[in-house]
Amino acid sequence: MNIDITARKFKLTPSIETYANEKVSKLSKFQSNITEIRVILEVDDGHHRHGRNNGCEIIIHTPREHKEFFARTWTDDMHKSINQAVSEMEKELMTHKGKHLVIDHEEIRAEKMEIPEVGPEEEE
Repeated sequence: MNIDITARKFKLTPSIETYANEKVSKLSKFQSNITEIRVILEVDDGHHRHGRNNGCEIIIHTPREHKEFFARTWTDDMHKSINQAVSEMEKELMTHKGKHLVIDHEEIRAEKMEIPEVGPEEEE
């Protein structure tokens, strides 16, 4: 799994990079076929965001399903933004996994209704 962390409009510190890497690497337990995670961290001047000027955007690529998952948050702290974006992504991955969980109800009913066969007793 490839994790790419990009900073926009600020210099990425090693501590924030390590923190983001640790947080997003845990997302692989929700989806087994993740090949790439892109994390975009951004600091804005806050003009249109009313003080929420630290953003985190997470994009996950899963080639088997040809799907990309996306989460974006803005808060007043970069660590909070990372935490909230990871939380949103967890919810999105869980929702997707739940929708695509295939359950064969007929097979389950047959197993519940199955009565063990008793064979004829052998004569001596």
